[in-house]
Amino acid sequence: MKKILSIILSLTVLFSVIFFQNTIQVKASSLLDGKKFAIIGDSLSSEWNYDTNSPASYSTWVTELRKNGAQTTNWARGGATFSNKMNGNLSLSGQLTDYLDAAEKGYYFKADYLIILAGGNDIANGMSAESTRDGIENIYKILKQRWPNVKVINILSPTMAWRDENAKRKNIVGTSFEKVYPEYPYLNLPYIRNSVLEVANKYPSIKSYTIEGNKLTDIDPLNIDHIQLYYKGAFNNSNEVGDGVHLNSLGHFKLGTAIVEKLVNILNS
Repeated sequence: MKKILSIILSLTVLFSVIFFQNTIQVKASSLLDGKKFAIIGDSLSSEWNYDTNSPASYSTWVTELRKNGAQTTNWARGGATFSNKMNGNLSLSGQLTDYLDAAEKGYYFKADYLIILAGGNDIANGMSAESTRDGIENIYKILKQRWPNVKVINILSPTMAWRDENAKRKNIVGTSFEKVYPEYPYLNLPYIRNSVLEVANKYPSIKSYTIEGNKLTDIDPLNIDHIQLYYKGAFNNSNEVGDGVHLNSLGHFKLGTAIVEKLVNILNS
Protein backbone atom coordinates (compact mmCIF):
# COMPACT_ATOMS: atom_id res chain seq x y z
CA MET A 1 0.00 0.00 0.00
CA LYS A 2 2.81 2.37 0.93
CA LYS A 3 4.51 1.54 -2.36
CA ILE A 4 1.33 2.35 -4.32
CA LEU A 5 0.92 5.65 -2.46
CA SER A 6 4.55 6.47 -3.16
CA ILE A 7 4.06 5.82 -6.88
CA ILE A 8 0.89 7.95 -6.93
CA LEU A 9 2.69 10.76 -5.12
CA SER A 10 5.62 10.58 -7.56
CA LEU A 11 3.30 10.70 -10.56
CA THR A 12 1.41 13.63 -9.05
CA VAL A 13 4.63 15.57 -8.59
CA LEU A 14 5.77 14.68 -12.11
CA PHE A 15 2.52 15.83 -13.75
CA SER A 16 2.54 18.97 -11.59
CA VAL A 17 6.04 19.83 -12.85
CA ILE A 18 5.04 19.15 -16.45
CA PHE A 19 1.89 21.26 -16.07
CA PHE A 20 3.87 24.07 -14.44
CA GLN A 21 6.47 24.04 -17.21
CA ASN A 22 3.80 24.04 -19.91
CA THR A 23 1.96 26.84 -18.13
CA ILE A 24 5.11 28.97 -18.15
CA GLN A 25 5.65 28.26 -21.85
CA VAL A 26 2.04 29.06 -22.73
CA LYS A 27 2.22 32.24 -20.65
CA ALA A 28 5.33 33.43 -22.48
CA SER A 29 3.84 32.55 -25.84
CA SER A 30 0.42 34.04 -25.10
CA LEU A 31 1.87 37.39 -24.03
CA LEU A 32 3.63 37.75 -27.39
CA ASP A 33 0.93 35.99 -29.39
CA GLY A 34 -0.57 38.40 -31.88
CA LYS A 35 1.63 41.31 -30.82
CA LYS A 36 3.05 43.23 -33.75
CA PHE A 37 6.68 44.34 -33.79
CA ALA A 38 8.50 46.55 -36.30
CA ILE A 39 12.29 46.26 -36.17
CA ILE A 40 14.95 48.73 -37.31
CA GLY A 41 18.67 48.17 -36.92
CA ASP A 42 21.81 46.72 -38.46
CA SER A 43 23.23 43.28 -39.30
CA LEU A 44 22.50 41.93 -35.81
CA SER A 45 18.82 41.98 -36.78
CA SER A 46 18.73 41.94 -40.58
CA GLU A 47 16.99 39.02 -42.28
CA TRP A 48 17.52 40.19 -45.86
CA ASN A 49 20.56 39.84 -48.11
CA TYR A 50 20.74 43.12 -50.02
CA ASP A 51 23.58 41.85 -52.21
CA THR A 52 21.41 39.09 -53.68
CA ASN A 53 18.07 40.82 -53.00
CA SER A 54 16.78 37.70 -51.29
CA PRO A 55 16.08 36.43 -47.77
CA ALA A 56 19.21 35.79 -45.72
CA SER A 57 20.35 32.18 -45.50
CA TYR A 58 20.57 32.24 -41.70
CA SER A 59 18.15 32.76 -38.82
CA THR A 60 18.44 35.76 -36.52
CA TRP A 61 17.09 36.39 -33.02
CA VAL A 62 13.93 37.81 -34.66
CA THR A 63 12.91 34.23 -35.47
CA GLU A 64 12.40 33.59 -31.75
CA LEU A 65 9.75 36.34 -31.61
CA ARG A 66 7.75 34.61 -34.32
CA LYS A 67 8.13 31.24 -32.64
CA ASN A 68 6.34 32.79 -29.66
CA GLY A 69 3.43 34.01 -31.74
CA ALA A 70 4.54 37.55 -32.53
CA GLN A 71 4.16 39.16 -35.93
CA THR A 72 7.24 40.97 -37.22
CA THR A 73 8.14 43.36 -40.01
CA ASN A 74 11.90 43.72 -40.17
CA TRP A 75 13.53 46.77 -41.78
CA ALA A 76 17.03 46.27 -40.37
CA ARG A 77 19.95 46.32 -42.80
CA GLY A 78 23.58 45.39 -42.44
CA GLY A 79 25.85 48.42 -42.11
CA ALA A 80 23.09 50.77 -40.90
CA THR A 81 23.83 53.58 -38.46
CA PHE A 82 21.97 55.91 -36.14
CA SER A 83 23.76 58.78 -37.89
CA ASN A 84 21.89 60.27 -40.84
CA LYS A 85 25.16 60.67 -42.74
CA MET A 86 24.35 57.26 -44.22
CA ASN A 87 21.69 57.63 -46.93
CA GLY A 88 18.37 55.86 -47.31
CA ASN A 89 17.77 52.70 -45.32
CA LEU A 90 21.40 52.66 -44.22
CA SER A 91 20.29 55.07 -41.52
CA LEU A 92 17.74 54.01 -38.92
CA SER A 93 15.71 57.16 -39.55
CA GLY A 94 15.52 56.11 -43.20
CA GLN A 95 14.35 52.62 -42.24
CA LEU A 96 11.69 54.06 -39.94
CA THR A 97 10.47 56.49 -42.61
CA ASP A 98 10.32 53.72 -45.25
CA TYR A 99 8.32 51.52 -42.87
CA LEU A 100 5.85 54.23 -41.90
CA ASP A 101 5.33 55.23 -45.54
CA ALA A 102 4.60 51.61 -46.45
CA ALA A 103 2.36 51.02 -43.42
CA GLU A 104 0.33 54.16 -44.09
CA LYS A 105 -0.26 52.93 -47.64
CA GLY A 106 -1.48 49.60 -46.28
CA TYR A 107 1.43 47.52 -47.59
CA TYR A 108 2.45 46.46 -44.05
CA PHE A 109 0.67 46.31 -40.72
CA LYS A 110 1.02 49.12 -38.19
CA ALA A 111 2.94 47.57 -35.32
CA ASP A 112 2.29 47.87 -31.60
CA TYR A 113 6.00 48.08 -30.78
CA LEU A 114 9.17 49.37 -32.40
CA ILE A 115 12.38 47.49 -31.56
CA ILE A 116 15.67 49.35 -32.07
CA LEU A 117 19.06 47.63 -31.96
CA ALA A 118 22.09 49.38 -33.47
CA GLY A 119 25.21 51.41 -32.73
CA GLY A 120 28.23 49.38 -33.79
CA ASN A 121 28.36 50.74 -37.33
CA ASP A 122 28.40 54.33 -36.12
CA ILE A 123 31.69 53.47 -34.43
CA ALA A 124 33.05 51.32 -37.26
CA ASN A 125 32.33 54.02 -39.83
CA GLY A 126 33.86 56.80 -37.75
CA MET A 127 30.66 58.80 -37.26
CA SER A 128 30.92 61.74 -34.91
CA ALA A 129 29.30 61.58 -31.52
CA GLU A 130 27.13 64.56 -32.46
CA SER A 131 25.79 63.04 -35.68
CA THR A 132 25.02 59.76 -33.90
CA ARG A 133 23.11 61.50 -31.14
CA ASP A 134 21.29 63.66 -33.71
CA GLY A 135 20.27 60.47 -35.51
CA ILE A 136 18.87 58.97 -32.31
CA GLU A 137 16.89 62.13 -31.63
CA ASN A 138 15.63 62.26 -35.21
CA ILE A 139 14.03 58.84 -34.69
CA TYR A 140 12.07 60.21 -31.75
CA LYS A 141 11.10 63.35 -33.68
CA ILE A 142 9.66 61.16 -36.43
CA LEU A 143 7.83 59.04 -33.87
CA LYS A 144 6.36 62.09 -32.12
CA GLN A 145 5.04 63.42 -35.41
CA ARG A 146 3.93 60.24 -37.17
CA TRP A 147 3.61 57.45 -34.58
CA PRO A 148 3.05 58.99 -31.14
CA ASN A 149 1.23 56.00 -29.63
CA VAL A 150 4.04 53.52 -30.36
CA LYS A 151 5.83 51.67 -27.59
CA VAL A 152 9.60 51.68 -28.17
CA ILE A 153 11.91 48.85 -27.10
CA ASN A 154 15.51 50.11 -27.08
CA ILE A 155 17.92 47.18 -26.96
CA LEU A 156 21.19 48.79 -25.94
CA SER A 157 23.94 47.39 -28.12
CA PRO A 158 26.09 44.69 -26.46
CA THR A 159 29.84 45.00 -26.06
CA MET A 160 31.75 44.03 -29.19
CA ALA A 161 35.27 42.80 -29.76
CA TRP A 162 36.27 42.91 -33.43
CA ARG A 163 38.67 40.12 -34.32
CA ASP A 164 39.29 40.84 -37.98
CA GLU A 165 42.45 42.41 -39.36
CA ASN A 166 40.89 45.70 -40.37
CA ALA A 167 42.96 48.20 -38.37
CA LYS A 168 40.21 50.82 -38.29
CA ARG A 169 37.65 48.47 -36.79
CA LYS A 170 40.17 46.72 -34.58
CA ASN A 171 41.49 49.95 -33.05
CA ILE A 172 38.28 51.97 -32.83
CA VAL A 173 35.64 49.35 -32.06
CA GLY A 174 37.75 46.79 -30.31
CA THR A 175 38.93 49.16 -27.60
CA SER A 176 36.57 52.12 -27.46
CA PHE A 177 33.93 50.42 -25.31
CA GLU A 178 36.46 50.31 -22.45
CA LYS A 179 36.49 54.10 -22.04
CA VAL A 180 33.74 56.68 -21.78
CA TYR A 181 33.41 59.54 -24.25
CA PRO A 182 34.85 62.22 -24.31
CA GLU A 183 37.89 60.76 -22.53
CA TYR A 184 38.53 58.71 -25.66
CA PRO A 185 38.71 60.56 -28.98
CA TYR A 186 36.28 58.28 -30.78
CA LEU A 187 32.57 57.63 -30.47
CA ASN A 188 31.93 54.56 -28.32
CA LEU A 189 29.18 52.28 -27.03
CA PRO A 190 28.78 53.85 -23.56
CA TYR A 191 28.14 57.21 -25.22
CA ILE A 192 25.57 55.66 -27.56
CA ARG A 193 23.82 53.91 -24.68
CA ASN A 194 23.70 57.11 -22.65
CA SER A 195 22.42 59.06 -25.66
CA VAL A 196 19.58 56.59 -26.25
CA LEU A 197 18.51 56.87 -22.60
CA GLU A 198 18.77 60.66 -22.53
CA VAL A 199 16.82 61.11 -25.76
CA ALA A 200 14.12 58.67 -24.64
CA ASN A 201 13.72 60.62 -21.39
CA LYS A 202 13.47 63.83 -23.41
CA TYR A 203 10.30 62.50 -25.08
CA PRO A 204 8.17 61.29 -22.15
CA SER A 205 5.01 61.21 -24.27
CA ILE A 206 6.46 58.24 -26.16
CA LYS A 207 6.49 55.12 -24.01
CA SER A 208 10.01 53.67 -24.08
CA TYR A 209 11.49 50.57 -22.51
CA THR A 210 15.14 49.60 -22.25
CA ILE A 211 16.79 46.20 -22.52
CA GLU A 212 20.48 46.22 -21.56
CA GLY A 213 22.37 44.34 -24.26
CA ASN A 214 25.33 43.37 -22.09
CA LYS A 215 23.05 41.66 -19.58
CA LEU A 216 20.98 39.71 -22.07
CA THR A 217 23.18 36.62 -22.29
CA ASP A 218 26.36 35.24 -20.82
CA ILE A 219 28.06 35.30 -24.24
CA ASP A 220 31.47 36.90 -23.83
CA PRO A 221 32.97 38.21 -27.10
CA LEU A 222 36.41 38.22 -25.47
CA ASN A 223 36.23 34.52 -24.57
CA ILE A 224 37.87 32.40 -27.29
CA ASP A 225 35.63 29.42 -26.44
CA HIS A 226 32.56 31.61 -26.89
CA ILE A 227 33.98 32.93 -30.17
CA GLN A 228 34.16 29.36 -31.42
CA LEU A 229 30.71 28.43 -30.12
CA TYR A 230 28.56 31.50 -30.76
CA TYR A 231 30.33 33.48 -33.49
CA LYS A 232 32.31 31.10 -35.71
CA GLY A 233 30.61 30.28 -38.98
CA ALA A 234 28.33 33.32 -38.93
CA PHE A 235 26.49 33.81 -42.23
CA ASN A 236 26.77 30.05 -42.83
CA ASN A 237 30.47 30.22 -43.67
CA SER A 238 32.00 27.31 -41.77
CA ASN A 239 35.54 28.54 -42.44
CA GLU A 240 34.96 32.02 -41.05
CA VAL A 241 36.64 32.87 -37.77
CA GLY A 242 34.20 34.55 -35.40
CA ASP A 243 34.67 38.31 -35.14
CA GLY A 244 32.99 38.87 -31.78
CA VAL A 245 30.13 40.79 -33.39
CA HIS A 246 28.20 38.70 -35.91
CA LEU A 247 26.49 35.75 -34.27
CA ASN A 248 25.95 32.32 -35.77
CA SER A 249 22.62 30.47 -35.50
CA LEU A 250 23.36 29.22 -31.99
CA GLY A 251 24.30 32.72 -30.85
CA HIS A 252 21.14 34.19 -32.38
CA PHE A 253 19.03 31.51 -30.71
CA LYS A 254 20.57 32.38 -27.36
CA LEU A 255 20.12 36.10 -27.95
CA GLY A 256 16.56 35.66 -29.19
CA THR A 257 15.55 33.54 -26.23
CA ALA A 258 16.87 36.20 -23.86
CA ILE A 259 15.09 39.01 -25.74
CA VAL A 260 11.78 37.09 -25.66
CA GLU A 261 12.15 36.65 -21.90
CA LYS A 262 12.75 40.38 -21.43
CA LEU A 263 9.83 41.28 -23.69
CA VAL A 264 7.53 38.99 -21.72
CA ASN A 265 8.61 40.79 -18.53
CA ILE A 266 7.92 44.16 -20.16
CA LEU A 267 4.49 43.11 -21.42
CA ASN A 268 3.67 41.64 -18.04
CA SER A 269 4.67 44.79 -16.12
